Amino acid sequence: MTDTPSVDPPLRDEHLFGSIEESPPRPHDDLVACGMRALGTSKPAVERLLETELTPGELESIVREYNRR
Repeated sequence: MTDTPSVDPPLRDEHLFGSIEESPPRPHDDLVACGMRALGTSKPAVERLLETELTPGELESIVREYNRR
């Protein structure tokens, strides 16, 4: 009997990244990306801003004021 190296089956994307059901897109990620573009700042800065308990209207007002400058 000849020793042949064992070959693992190819990995599917789910093994690498998880299935769609396990990790649905998070609205938070979209909001952070939008804030980064609107404010021209870093992800950590936008996340710190989002950790405050601002209403969407208050946040929108801050962005509008910032963009006027």
